[in-house]
This record gives sequence, C-alpha cells and structure tokens, in this order.
Amino acid sequence: MCGRFAFTSSFSQIQKKYSLRQNQNVINTLSASYNISPMQNIWVIVREAGELVLKNMRWGLVPHWAKDESLAAKMINARAETLAEKPAFRSLIAKNRCIILADAFYEFEARGKQKRPVRFVMPNYPIFAFAGLYDVWENPLLPENPLHTCTIITTEPNELIEKVHHRMAVILSEAGEKEWLDEKTTKIEELQHLFQPFPANEMQRLYVHPEINSPKNNAPNLIEEYHYEENSSWSLF
Repeated sequence: MCGRFAFTSSFSQIQKKYSLRQNQNVINTLSASYNISPMQNIWVIVREAGELVLKNMRWGLVPHWAKDESLAAKMINARAETLAEKPAFRSLIAKNRCIILADAFYEFEARGKQKRPVRFVMPNYPIFAFAGLYDVWENPLLPENPLHTCTIITTEPNELIEKVHHRMAVILSEAGEKEWLDEKTTKIEELQHLFQPFPANEMQRLYVHPEINSPKNNAPNLIEEYHYEENSSWSLF
C-alpha cells in the first residue's frame, strides 16, 4: 500500500520535466508538503486534448456513481491485479488515468506496537510519479462544485520495500509515464506490463523523525535522516 508520501518540488521543476499547459490558478495553489496523507489534496497530471495538464485532486477516490463521499477513505489505493474486476476502477482505465507527483514516499517499519518511519527516494528521479486513476463526483446538493478525486495503484513490492511492507505503489519510469497517459491506449491488457515493482537498486531508504507518524505534522525537518537509539521509545502513534 501507499499511505504517505511527500512532494516539495516547485512549479518550475515540474514544468522543466513535463512541459505543461499552464494554469495560473492552479500554479498559485502549489505548495510543498513533507507529509501527505489520505484525504488531502495532491498534485496530478492528466492528458487533455493531447496536452499535459497539472491538476489538484483529493486523494481517496469517490466514484462518479457513489451516493456520497463515504467510500473515499477506503479507496486511497487500487490493486493492479484486480483493476479490471472492481466496479470503481474498471470504468476509469480507458480515459481516467493520471500520474501522481511525488519526490519521496514513506513506509513504517513495525517493532511490536511501535512504528519507525522509513523514507524512500529515487536519486536519479528528483520528481517521480505513481500510476493513478481519477474520477469526478457531483454532490447533488452542490452540482456546480464537482469533486475531483484519485487513487494510487499498487503492486507487489521489490526486495527493498518488502522488508517493511507487502505492497508498494506503482512507480512509473519516464517512458512508462508517457505510455500511461497515452490517450490512444484504452485497454488494461495493453498497460499491465507497467505494473512491475520499481527496481530496488534505483531507490534509497533512510529513517526519519517519528513525528512523521502523525499526519498533523508537516515541516521540512521531517525529511531529514534521524538516528534512533535501539532501546528508546520512538513511536508517536
């Protein structure tokens, strides 16, 4: 699963990599977040009429057919193996694919009842992207203000991630990002090869401060390497 990540890059860094169609209203709301958790707004890229567009969406999918928003917290992730089987996801594969921007993500190493946060980065990819799906839900009481939400696709872990968790997000290569956003591709069978674990040898891990265990905390010091004393109490869950 992917339940926490970070994105601290500027718009100029995003623009340099993706050559986006600019939307000043969106750019003005872009800010760094060192500890992104479910149900928060995140940054995604979609392809519209052949152009890449940066959008702000809430993390936690609400299907367009849902009666209310109650499903969102349970739909932050979507298993790659069952995308075509789940009603909430299978209708989105053809036209509602997105990439979700990140520059690090976190997993939590369990020691009994304690949790030690581990930060994972890709040194060769200062900005990388998770494969995602999105949908637009209209509140019957507020039809003029549709809710854009998304989910992160997960797959089997690589040998580095499996030490702390049995799932990991689908992290796309640069070629994979282009393929995932290709509007001409509409069938899951044409995309399944993208759901491979990201190579472990291109990732690095480090322990970070236990304050990151709480989604209420969001500050630059949270991403710095933290050295734990083995006999100390370090969980803030």
